[in-house]
Amino acid sequence: MVEKYLVVLVVITTLILCNNNVCATDVIVGDDAAWKVPDSPTFYSSWASKHTFIVGDTLVFNFMNGSHTVALVNKDAYETCNTSNVISVKTQSPVRVPLQKIGQLHFMCTIDGHCSSGLKLAINITNESPMSSSPPAPSSAPSASNHLTPFATLIASSSLAFFLLLVGFYC
Repeated sequence: MVEKYLVVLVVITTLILCNNNVCATDVIVGDDAAWKVPDSPTFYSSWASKHTFIVGDTLVFNFMNGSHTVALVNKDAYETCNTSNVISVKTQSPVRVPLQKIGQLHFMCTIDGHCSSGLKLAINITNESPMSSSPPAPSSAPSASNHLTPFATLIASSSLAFFLLLVGFYC
């Protein structure tokens, strides 16, 4: 009987951790195709539309060294494939980019002709996974829960789960 409750506690704790973005993942850009000039210029935009990028995840660009680069650029440079004003450029694979804040990031290859052939990526980073998203409740004043850190939320949620487990055990 105790084992049953222990399993439930582990499952609940895992769900709470993942819901609070503690379960960050490595996202391999292009999946098996990796970072290379695609057959279709829309390949990476299509690929990105099928993924959810969350604060805490890490983008991983895999490519053959010497054949490609990964440049972080602004939106205008991304749209025009302008390589003259990049924010940063990496030349050694794998390139790991931690996603640290909500917003958009734009990447491209700086090798001549590669960006215009579709070797570029734009992503939107959110703070929630698709499973944890829910419409916000209307509120005229900020609530205390808006100011809790993920760790504080984890502790509060875990305490509730542990309390429910104890109530279930003794009842």
